[in-house]
Amino acid sequence: MSEPILPPLMVEIAEVAGISAAWALVRSRGGTKVYIPHDVRQDHWLAQLVGLEEGRLICQRFGGNDIILPNAKAQQVRQAMVDALNAGATTNEVARQTGMTTRTVFRVKAELKRDGDPRQGRLFD
Repeated sequence: MSEPILPPLMVEIAEVAGISAAWALVRSRGGTKVYIPHDVRQDHWLAQLVGLEEGRLICQRFGGNDIILPNAKAQQVRQAMVDALNAGATTNEVARQTGMTTRTVFRVKAELKRDGDPRQGRLFD
């Protein structure tokens, strides 16, 4: 369970424009309805948020439509815990920073220890 399950729309955005673009959209506009134009220029909020090329890819897929971006709060909190733990924060520090209990932080810490870094491949399966 080291990788959080993402909302379907976020997965679709990530497949089109990358996970960084999906996270940027969710962090900035999550929980709201946004209009995606057919194309963007550099000065458009979407291009400024995710980059011009990624913005154009999102427009190719969703252009001309209103979409409601998921807020993905649970995934954001979990990612904040993982980032803080990887940066060397203590369990108590992570709990205070994220508003979660130390028990939850210990659980995430155990999952990271068990599953390792999800960005790294496994030598033995």
